[in-house]
Amino acid sequence: MVNGQDQEKNSRDRNIYILCLNISDNKLYVYTDSGILVRRFKYNELAKKIGKPICISEDGLCMIFQLSDLSPEIFLVKISIFGLQVLKCINIKNSID
Repeated sequence: MVNGQDQEKNSRDRNIYILCLNISDNKLYVYTDSGILVRRFKYNELAKKIGKPICISEDGLCMIFQLSDLSPEIFLVKISIFGLQVLKCINIKNSID
């Protein structure tokens, strides 16, 4: 998926999706461009491990998660129509030292 468009090779028509993240309930909703709910993901277990989003990329497809303001670790997470995927864990304290 690139910029909300499904890029499957087998699909002739390119579907456009809208991704909505409910931060307080730890849910990701995927809608079609006409507003039909396609998928719903709960990421409660993942949120317990990596925390809440603190920053989002310009294209909206990558986010940085952190457990708390005092936590030295941040997590780079990719968001797609298939759910959330942790790409990398960065320990800020170790990177500075």
